[in-house]
Amino acid sequence: MAEHPIGIDVERCDPIDAASVRLLLGTPAETAPNGRTPEEELRFFYARWTMFESWLKAEGTGLHENHPLSAFAPEPDGACFRVDSLKKDSPPWVIETTEIELPEPTGYRFALCRRPQESPASEIELLNGDELVRRFLMLL
Repeated sequence: MAEHPIGIDVERCDPIDAASVRLLLGTPAETAPNGRTPEEELRFFYARWTMFESWLKAEGTGLHENHPLSAFAPEPDGACFRVDSLKKDSPPWVIETTEIELPEPTGYRFALCRRPQESPASEIELLNGDELVRRFLMLL
């Protein structure tokens, strides 16, 4: 449980056509960014997208033209990434990201955006829908 705001995003890594990925990343449609293969480009997209969504959720804002994915530029910081807050005089955010391999045809990408003073996500528990509902009802 977090004492400060956090943002979490999980995405199933379904195939997307290369032109759409490049459009969302803000790169020219005719070139693959940084010489990545289509598979690498797709993994890069989902890593960036989940970090972006977790950051927007932590900030408490939504996706709109003032915050395009193409302008989102988290800085590597060891095993994590660091990104500034949209709010003046607020500390930066730390984003942790990982691939989740499940026994399904496609994997998932997970990102957690937290304040630096929050503990890192050392353990992530994946719940199926029934267990999630059961635990939620226990809270009521």
